[in-house]
Amino acid sequence: MKERGIYLAVLFFFAVLLVGAREESPKIGYVDLQKVLMESDTGKQARGELEQQQKESQKKLKELEDSLKKMKEELDKQKAILSPEAYQKKEEGFNQKKEEFLKTFKSLDVELQHQDVQMTKDILGDLIKIVEKMGQDRNYTVILEKTQSSILYAPDSLDLTPLVLEAFNRQKQTKTQ
Repeated sequence: MKERGIYLAVLFFFAVLLVGAREESPKIGYVDLQKVLMESDTGKQARGELEQQQKESQKKLKELEDSLKKMKEELDKQKAILSPEAYQKKEEGFNQKKEEFLKTFKSLDVELQHQDVQMTKDILGDLIKIVEKMGQDRNYTVILEKTQSSILYAPDSLDLTPLVLEAFNRQKQTKTQ
């Protein structure tokens, strides 16, 4: 995180030096990519898909958990009437099912995280293209990403977030039509 802030500061410094060499005043803007991710139509749709997948995963896990509880209750009831060997065999079966449940839980969690990362990466790729085009079309010297550690203060007049959000939503609507 610190490396990214240092990288942005160095990038900003060189941008200002380059502008100084051209004897023009720098044109600087910033974008809150996290806000665009959260408020864009595509971001909302992606979150909705992830939430739906999460609900399906939770339902599947709940069914497996209920099955395990029932199996454990039956095992506890049969403990008194089963021979130690038969009980041990059933207990091993239960423990195996329990391990399968834990593996399924971890697998579903990793899968959801992977899908979240992939969706975010895809959206950010499109957003960066929009920001680059906006920077070129409007002659910006540098456009920074607004994060807590990279921009401590900047006036709202430098905030390009609403423009990027509007352009991103418009681009996605055009592609779907």
